[in-house]
Amino acid sequence: MASFAGTTQKCKACEKAVYLVDQLTADNKIYHKSCFRCYHCKGTLKNNPSQRESEKDSKFSLSRDTQMGDHP
Repeated sequence: MASFAGTTQKCKACEKAVYLVDQLTADNKIYHKSCFRCYHCKGTLKNNPSQRESEKDSKFSLSRDTQMGDHP
C-alpha cells in the first residue's frame, strides 16, 4: 500500500488513516467527515450543531436529539 506524507493520523471512529481533505477535528480528536456522527441517531454531524453529552466522554449529539431526550 502506498504511503503519503501526512497520513499518519488515524480517525477516532474507524482507526483508518485520515487525509487532510477529509479531516474534521473535534475535541482535539481527528475524524473522517463521514465518521463524525450523532451518538443517538447516527446522522452525520458538522462541528457547529453538535454538543458535548458530558465533560468526561467524547460523545457528540445533534442538538435536536439531546433536547428531545433520545437517549438509549
